[in-house]
Order: sequence, then C-alpha cells, then structure tokens
Amino acid sequence: MKLRIAKIPYLSNTLFYYGLETNPETLTNLEFVKMVPSDLSQAVLKEQVDAGPVSLVTTFELGDRYE
Repeated sequence: MKLRIAKIPYLSNTLFYYGLETNPETLTNLEFVKMVPSDLSQAVLKEQVDAGPVSLVTTFELGDRYE
C-alpha cells in the first residue's frame, strides 16, 4: 500500500515535497493527492491522506494518531 501524501501546489510548500519527489526509491511507495489547504485538514481527520503540511491547529485534533 502506498503512503498518501497531500500535495498543496503552493511555492511555500516546495521544500516539504522536494526530497520526496526527487528520490526514485521513495516515489514507488508514495501517492500524491492534490488538494487545497482548506481541504487538507478534513482529509487528514477523515484519514483520506497519511501525511501533508497540516496546520498547527489541526494537529491538536489528531491526538495520538500521528507523531
């Protein structure tokens, strides 16, 4: 099963994705899901994606599901 990474197409998030997108070994295990920031928090809470640059406020709602 591939790890689902939320991908926000904003310049400010470029560094978050850089190493993931340039390494051929990681690309085989990842699936990028394009979305806007307003959808990201709900997608994480509903477990539609496994990782992404979520807001700090959303992390409080995640409890012990993520580190």
